[in-house]
Amino acid sequence: MWKYHRYWKALPHWSIPDAFSPQTKVSILIPARNEAANIEACIQSIFAQKYPANLFNLIIIDDHSSDATPVLVRAMKKKYPQLELICLSDLQVDQDHIAFKKWALEQGIAKANGDLIVSTDADC
Repeated sequence: MWKYHRYWKALPHWSIPDAFSPQTKVSILIPARNEAANIEACIQSIFAQKYPANLFNLIIIDDHSSDATPVLVRAMKKKYPQLELICLSDLQVDQDHIAFKKWALEQGIAKANGDLIVSTDADC
């Protein structure tokens, strides 16, 4: 571990060049189930980053939450137009034969319009 640490510290510091101008459209997918305690902070942190707003969209996929997660996301949509909500409970599926997180990501990917798709969790 000490060697890894030493070599990591020896790597030169990298920063974004001043003339850099992003061009890649990014879709961010977040499957969420009962994340009312975390979802607002997660969404705010994504929209606080410096990537141009016209080059990304955020898709929250609600996985049958029994708390206020979808309500909070809908309320935040007024402030963030690039935010989209998919509620799995609104879609027809055989619930006995499905892995909901995988299906949530599949639904988000189907709606994504970015050249690059990124996924994270609602409690990050």
